[in-house]
Amino acid sequence: MKTTELTHRLVQLIVPYQQATPLIDLLLAQENTPFFTIMEAAGYGQPEEQLSPAEQVEGAQHKVKLEIEMAANEVQPLLRTIKQAMPTATVFYRLLPIIEHKPL
Repeated sequence: MKTTELTHRLVQLIVPYQQATPLIDLLLAQENTPFFTIMEAAGYGQPEEQLSPAEQVEGAQHKVKLEIEMAANEVQPLLRTIKQAMPTATVFYRLLPIIEHKPL
């Protein structure tokens, strides 16, 4: 791994738990599968009517956060692919610069 010199981005995709598998399958089906990691997360602050009964008791929505490292010029094409393939999914994203990525 090397210093990326601000040419790479970290894309964070946050989806409800039940929408994670189709999104993961979509990423794995890409011609050049990007490197990504997956974490379970708890989403707070959603309107109560968007929560299942169990989530209402817990007070949080079960979510999955995927982090994808990729070249900056590949981000928008990937986001378009996700939107086209999953038009009804609730996918939120964050885009962050990667300043450096290398082993210690």
